[in-house]
Amino acid sequence: MSDDFAAAAARMYPSHGAVPAPAASAAPAAETRQPVADHAASNAPGAAEPAEPRAPWSQWGERPPALPVQPKGVPDAPESLNGAALMYDAPPGSVRDVQAIMALPDDPAAVEAAGFDVTPEARAERQEAATALHAVGLSRAEVDLAWKHAVRAAHPAWQAPSIEAADAALRQHFGDRYEDQMTAAREFYQGIVARSPAIKRHVTANGLDRSPEFIIALAKAATRRRAR
Repeated sequence: MSDDFAAAAARMYPSHGAVPAPAASAAPAAETRQPVADHAASNAPGAAEPAEPRAPWSQWGERPPALPVQPKGVPDAPESLNGAALMYDAPPGSVRDVQAIMALPDDPAAVEAAGFDVTPEARAERQEAATALHAVGLSRAEVDLAWKHAVRAAHPAWQAPSIEAADAALRQHFGDRYEDQMTAAREFYQGIVARSPAIKRHVTANGLDRSPEFIIALAKAATRRRAR
């Protein structure tokens, strides 16, 4: 991944990490990828085709990196919230109500098969997560959606998309609103994980921060609160 792309990802993605230091003028010997062509130059008439795909993907007839096809057994991506689920659904009344939405099977073996730990520490982390989701005022539908994303990413067979594939999908989805929506998603996410490091560990450990559907859900939740 080039330093320019990594820097952009660090600014835009909810939990990608720190912005890397500027690269030295000479490329390291181990570097095998070609640098991304200068954006202004690539748009100039008669410019050479860039060495790597870049948005807009249709500029050179290129195709964006594909999102992974999930293996059998991985839950489907939950449907995005729309309509009444966004406008009128109320927050859970208590942390216990949030925990009820985040219920796991009673059988410890089934819990472990779903990718979750059954240790007292893990149960305490899920309690922390429920408390944080209640504190930020997510609606019942939003809590349910967030939990479905968490369960999907915890599945042992779940394959997280690459940064490049996720970025391509999000740019196609958001279009001209990409910058604003990604900033909104990041800020909303940071407000949640400030209350619950356990949520951040789950998101980053499983690559959920590279799920376009999850980031779109964050952006929708943020936009809903901006409109109030």
